[in-house]
Amino acid sequence: MTLETDHSEYYVDTPRGLFTAAGHWFRTTEALLRTYAGPLLAREPLDKLLRQADTWLHLPALLMLWTLLPLLWLWEPAVAVGLALGVYLLSSLLLPLLILRPLTPILKGLANPWLQGAAYVVGLTGLAWQGHLLAVWTGLAVFVLIRWGVLARLLRPLLDRLHAALYPLPLPDQVLRSLMLRAALTHRVPLPELQAMEQELLQRLRQLPWNRT
Repeated sequence: MTLETDHSEYYVDTPRGLFTAAGHWFRTTEALLRTYAGPLLAREPLDKLLRQADTWLHLPALLMLWTLLPLLWLWEPAVAVGLALGVYLLSSLLLPLLILRPLTPILKGLANPWLQGAAYVVGLTGLAWQGHLLAVWTGLAVFVLIRWGVLARLLRPLLDRLHAALYPLPLPDQVLRSLMLRAALTHRVPLPELQAMEQELLQRLRQLPWNRT
């Protein structure tokens, strides 16, 4: 395995794709991106685009975390969890369409574990004072499931099938593609080659052993 050319420690470029420090696997490679989007990467480093993609890939979990707490104050725990889970699923399915690059710093702030922990300590303590112990334990359990990534692993088989029906690329690559298109518009860099890159990546994915029939 080789590190990318400007020696970033954030991701590793391998024949199977790009692995980031956030734990996401992008099926595309650095060489493929530089071949088809070189003018854009001259304006915005690949390292920065991958960091942004990682941030946006956490959007469903962030929305569920930050909506569950107020919902527990307004609804019964089962209803609150159901509504928050609906937000998670919907935002996951629509994620490539929801990306707004100016909001990336806000998402990074909401992803701060200390901020999340403080909010849940205050919110759940308030619920405990009100005597809503079931809401407290429900909130604590869901918080742990999301923070430890258990919920994402449980829902991954279902969401992978739904993503495959909606988008041509795996979700991380689709999110990265959306960010690159928006970055290209910002810098007024034409990317007519992006469709060709997508076709080459799809061809590579079809050649993987587990995709052969």
